[in-house]
Amino acid sequence: MADMTQEEKDQELYKASLPAFFMNEIETDKIILTLSVGAIGFYSALLTGESILLTDVMNISMVLAVILYGVTTAMVIGVFAQNKKQLISIISNNGKADENPKLTFLDEHKYKPFISAIFFSIVFMLALMYNNINKKEPTVSNQNQEHNNSGTEELKSSNEGFSGVTTANTKGTTKAQQVDINKTTPDNNSSDTNKSK
Repeated sequence: MADMTQEEKDQELYKASLPAFFMNEIETDKIILTLSVGAIGFYSALLTGESILLTDVMNISMVLAVILYGVTTAMVIGVFAQNKKQLISIISNNGKADENPKLTFLDEHKYKPFISAIFFSIVFMLALMYNNINKKEPTVSNQNQEHNNSGTEELKSSNEGFSGVTTANTKGTTKAQQVDINKTTPDNNSSDTNKSK
């Protein structure tokens, strides 16, 4: 087997790397498309649900993220469509075709809206976490306040019980003293009568 020249090696390398490059680009575009559509579905589920209260920051970041994910989806679908046209043009012209400016533009800029959408998604998640933390803190403070109020009410009721017992004892003592006074008064009168006799 004759040794290959450098030019032949370059041609073989080009033939092997070209399909690998196309497959890598296609797989990357599929991943971006899947993530973009999934993120749009996630935000749609949040909008239809009523369990989460959205703040202004969350609303703005969510709307911007959904718009950018939509732009990314449209650009990736455009890349697929332009790739199809380019391949058809190459096949029909015996492996030769002019450069497609639309494909070049979409291929160069398809990552920009996707990265921006990820940024706004991170802002949304941070705002959601902050909102949940602020919700938990008032709940704990309210529970502590309710516990303190219940303890105060129990203390008041116990004090009222003690004061009632004390009042009852005082009244009972007063009545007993009055009975003793009434008992001693006739004895004194009878003694006075006997002396007079």
